Amino acid sequence: MNSKFSKNKNIKLRVFEIIKAHIEKHLPKESKVLGGIYLKPKPKSARLDIIEINTPGLINRKASGDLGLLNINYQHDDLDVVEARHQVLKDIMGDAIVEEYLFKQMGNQIFKTSKYLWLSNTMYSITKLELKMEEKKTIEAADRREIGIRFKDFRKSHNILQTDLENGIPTTAVQISRIENGHRFPSTEILIYMAKYYNMDINYILTGQSVAKAK
Repeated sequence: MNSKFSKNKNIKLRVFEIIKAHIEKHLPKESKVLGGIYLKPKPKSARLDIIEINTPGLINRKASGDLGLLNINYQHDDLDVVEARHQVLKDIMGDAIVEEYLFKQMGNQIFKTSKYLWLSNTMYSITKLELKMEEKKTIEAADRREIGIRFKDFRKSHNILQTDLENGIPTTAVQISRIENGHRFPSTEILIYMAKYYNMDINYILTGQSVAKAK
């Protein structure tokens, strides 16, 4: 088997398992999907109340950390059910950080696939955060200082002490001070922790620009 094909296949399976576990963990009991969650192609027998995850062109572009696009589809014959599940899945994923991956909504739609079936589709871009951080090493010192300023402003505006972060992640107040003074970049672990527990906008911290969620 071609080594590149095998590697990409492994990445797809890895991303699929991460998303499946994330959805199953956060899906409300009243929104439980009885038909199952599948990586495309789904079994022919699975038609109603199913989630299908499609990873078109998912690749490992180390230069940027961008892995490509991903679609999450939900299928049912009841439009009201599809609309409800569609919103639930959007809320679960959002612009989510799941393990080392960042999923950002790119667009969504609901449409009829046959006389009886409705399908909801939400598309996401996928970025591997640790690869993105490698890019940040090339940013000039002035940009690094700006990142530190935004990080410090966020921390203070949320009444977070530097020592508070020592309890959640392997870091020290000295390391946080070095980030805020522009001497080093925040690590992937710190960014993921801040986004997960304090709803920090990673894109804003690193670039100064917020990315609005897809509606």
